[in-house]
Amino acid sequence: MVQAAPRGTVVVAVINGTAGAGKTELALQWAHAVKDRFPDGQLYANLRGYGPEEMLAADEALAGFLRALGVAATDMPDGLEDRSAMFRTRVAGRRVLIVLDNARTEEQIRPLLPGEGGSFVLATTRDALSGLVVRDGAESVGLGLLSATESIDLLRALIGPQVDEEPDSAEKLVSLCARLPLALRIAAERVVSQPDTSLAEQIEEGVRLEQLKAGEDPRTAVRAVFSWSYRHLEVNVARVFRLLGLHPGTEFGFAAAAALTGLSHPEAKRLLQRLLQAHLIESAGKGRYRMHDLLRAYAAELVEADEDEAAIRRLLDHYLHTACSAGLQMNPHRPQISLPTATADSAARSFVDYRDALCWFEAEHPALLDVAVYAAVHGWHTHAWQIPWTLTTFFNRKGYLDEYISAQETGLHAAEQAGDLVGQSHCRRYLGNALALSGKHADSVQHFERALMLFDELGDKAGKAFAYRSLSWAFDLLGRYPEALANAERARDLQRLLGNVAGEAHAWSSLAHIKTKLGDHEGALEAGNACRDLYRDVDRDGEATALEAMGTALSGLGRHGEAISAYTQAVAILEDLGDDYDAAKTLASLGEVHDATGDPVGAAAAWNRALRIFERLGHADADVLRKRLG
Repeated sequence: MVQAAPRGTVVVAVINGTAGAGKTELALQWAHAVKDRFPDGQLYANLRGYGPEEMLAADEALAGFLRALGVAATDMPDGLEDRSAMFRTRVAGRRVLIVLDNARTEEQIRPLLPGEGGSFVLATTRDALSGLVVRDGAESVGLGLLSATESIDLLRALIGPQVDEEPDSAEKLVSLCARLPLALRIAAERVVSQPDTSLAEQIEEGVRLEQLKAGEDPRTAVRAVFSWSYRHLEVNVARVFRLLGLHPGTEFGFAAAAALTGLSHPEAKRLLQRLLQAHLIESAGKGRYRMHDLLRAYAAELVEADEDEAAIRRLLDHYLHTACSAGLQMNPHRPQISLPTATADSAARSFVDYRDALCWFEAEHPALLDVAVYAAVHGWHTHAWQIPWTLTTFFNRKGYLDEYISAQETGLHAAEQAGDLVGQSHCRRYLGNALALSGKHADSVQHFERALMLFDELGDKAGKAFAYRSLSWAFDLLGRYPEALANAERARDLQRLLGNVAGEAHAWSSLAHIKTKLGDHEGALEAGNACRDLYRDVDRDGEATALEAMGTALSGLGRHGEAISAYTQAVAILEDLGDDYDAAKTLASLGEVHDATGDPVGAAAAWNRALRIFERLGHADADVLRKRLG
């Protein structure tokens, strides 16, 4: 299909087949084999059409694709139609390979189709999705059950000569597995693990245990094969398998598995390796695993009555306390909340530095979102709002705004269900923050004002101070500068009264930016200096923020040499901290000052440095700098 398609044509192919037929494995192997034919990149999304997680909506998938294509959070369109239009614009004229795994409906897929340009879309689904064939010209590739001969060939490759030595038994095994690749692989591993037992004896044991019959429905048959494999697991491995069925997310790390099972990390790794060998879980990268949704559903059925609540509590505590530790590493001056005491075996971890925490959040934030939803649905209301609270710094700095909003809405609903005013106050504030970042400034003001009322009702002066600063920011975004200034001053005064140095510095930073917009460059410089004096002793990242604000004020005053010095110092700190995006933004501002002073060489040098960073990050600001550089 790739070779036969006319140049500039978008090709859509749909692999359909029953669960366990090998659709995902086929799609990923093919995509890897042909990736060199798509020089403009590859995009992948698990649409979660089947299984316990909520189905991934098309607008969420588009947000992920647009981020991968370099769209900044501030430029992310709001709504399905606008995102789909931007996506089509971004991939027009490009050759991109797009894999849409585990789709359930045509409505999930259609907004993700490019309009033109030679891209290839490969979707996998358990349903026919005939509408894509009729309306969108998709090619349908049915992946049926293996033939009897293909099944024997697969067993021969997995088991070896024993298949030809016991042909009748091999054929019976094929029937028991309903010719499904997933079931055949699991059954074959069971055979290989008992080399001194004949194939006939092993199959007879399986029949006796599960009363299997040839010709059963494939899903019934594959479940029976799971049971056959499960009953041969050692007791401790079987317990791990059962409890993994409780994990709410698609993927998990070994630390989460250790918490779920109450085991040490080394023991959890050892038993997970045994499940890998049995093909009951799959590797999803270094230290990460996934379980097929059929296996997960089967495992959850086996959980014993006295196992589930304790296991879930350990898992929730693990994610909450680990995420809180990671968030504190990323934002050490953020006021903390009171967490429920962690259970002894929750296996929460600590982090050595900012990047360690950032990498953990990158890997685990999808699971954290799934866990928060699970907690909200099943009555763990405190965990349901506090897990989203831990994610706010990460979402804010990465620009994952859809996830940010969704997480805070989940938390707010849980806190309201529980009548938890503390939870409601924090969720209101951070939901307002997420909405403001998404451009919904008026909506954000409503949440900030409600948060302020709740903090006041609770007697939480620190919360009030931060709510004042949040309101200041929202009014600033709305262009209501006098109100922004008044709220920033309230925040500054209250933080000073509380002795919160970092909080006062934050407020001075807000004042510097607002005064610049009001044309009070002297006042902005004074605020920037005050911000820097406070930050210098407590937070290097904050000091860089202050220097950037001072650079803007100095530039407005025409003191370009001092502005260049301030921006240069800010860049040095940001680069040392590994804050690439803010370093690039400040370099772009530095270039503007050089340009204003008639120094095209200095401007080009700063802009080129910024351009290299933006290109590495895949950020849309790279296009702006390319135009400036000609």
